[in-house]
Amino acid sequence: MATRRAVSERLEQLRRELAASSSLSAADRERLEQLIADVRDHNERDQHEPSLTDRLQDAMSNLEETHPRLTLAIGKVADALAAIGI
Repeated sequence: MATRRAVSERLEQLRRELAASSSLSAADRERLEQLIADVRDHNERDQHEPSLTDRLQDAMSNLEETHPRLTLAIGKVADALAAIGI
């Protein structure tokens, strides 16, 4: 069963991928950094925010062709959230 710890681990993996991605635009990088912060805060507060899933899906769609490793990491965060019912 997934836990909030699993979400935190997936977020850390996404942060590492983001740090390693030098070709990401400043706007996309800022958007992902904010999304990571929002998911982390949500995970710590245990409150449901439906837009988080939508935002993760949007990020995956926007980066799918140009940044497949980031897309994979974002997908893992979304899967971890879904596994705990978010």
